[in-house]
Amino acid sequence: MNKTAFLQNVAEILEVPAQDITFDTPLTIDSMGVLGLIAMFDENFGLNIKAVDLRGKNTVNQLIELLGQNSLE
Repeated sequence: MNKTAFLQNVAEILEVPAQDITFDTPLTIDSMGVLGLIAMFDENFGLNIKAVDLRGKNTVNQLIELLGQNSLE
């Protein structure tokens, strides 16, 4: 997955129009968003994250940090 696809997935999960979100846009993540992000990390990256791991992650770039440097193309 590349960064653009990751951004689009996050926008879909958080129900935000893709054109309204950038890598540095402040995100509002509700409980359903948390569940969606956890599922995305598991399904696309085989990474088991917990809700606590998302705490304080307020931008797409911060979510990407959870993956490590080499996880996205």
